[in-house]
Amino acid sequence: MRSIESLRITESSYKSNMGSAVTIGVFDGLHRGHIELIRTLIDVSKDMLSLVLTFSKHPLSILDSNFAPKYLCSVEDRLSMLKETGVDEVIPLDFDEEIASLSAETFVKLKENFKNLRLVLVPRHPERSDSVLKIFEENGIKSEVCSRFLPED
Repeated sequence: MRSIESLRITESSYKSNMGSAVTIGVFDGLHRGHIELIRTLIDVSKDMLSLVLTFSKHPLSILDSNFAPKYLCSVEDRLSMLKETGVDEVIPLDFDEEIASLSAETFVKLKENFKNLRLVLVPRHPERSDSVLKIFEENGIKSEVCSRFLPED
């Protein structure tokens, strides 16, 4: 797993000069919603590098000591499944106290580590999608909510 200091994306494709599109999450088990999110990422990033940033631990397990998720698969299996989806790059990241201490705005400003980040694709979670979108947009990064698979509320 990479720490926040070593978060650098390797040059893996000619497309990186065109920018990159990323989705961020734990992706434990890769359910249908995850698969649709990643398919959408690949579709919208035809001329860009498609990146999946996955956390080794669920962020709530660091933020709330009472939250102890039972993971469906190991981190290694998760990385393998994500790589099989066809994205250009899978970036594992340890979500730890250092990352937890960053404000969302500071985390987004680390975008220079993301090979010319141009688009962030987020799942539709009504309780947090709007705030996530706003933070990325305020930092000059286009963001979209993926709701292709998910039913409307």
